[in-house]
Amino acid sequence: MEGVDLHENPDRSSQYTDATPAKLRDQLNENWKQLRIFGRTVADRDRVIDQLHTSLEERDIVIDRLKNRLRFAGVRIAVLYALVGGIAGEGAKVIFKAILLHWIRHA
Repeated sequence: MEGVDLHENPDRSSQYTDATPAKLRDQLNENWKQLRIFGRTVADRDRVIDQLHTSLEERDIVIDRLKNRLRFAGVRIAVLYALVGGIAGEGAKVIFKAILLHWIRHA
């Protein structure tokens, strides 16, 4: 087939020269088979696309939950540091007062 670009969809009607009912039936059956295969392929593709969309939606929900957890974890850590710092400061103040009182009594 010279001059025919196989990447295009050329006119293949010239290959069908036998028009007997049996041959036409066989060709029709083959075409229906191909059509069913294409239909299943498209349905499978659509099902995969739907699963991927669902997976992406679930991923986005998990990401949002993790962002909230991280934000609250940062707040909890800041509160914990403030609490420990406050207790340490008060403890240092009590120790300083105790040392100062002890020093004043013995002086």
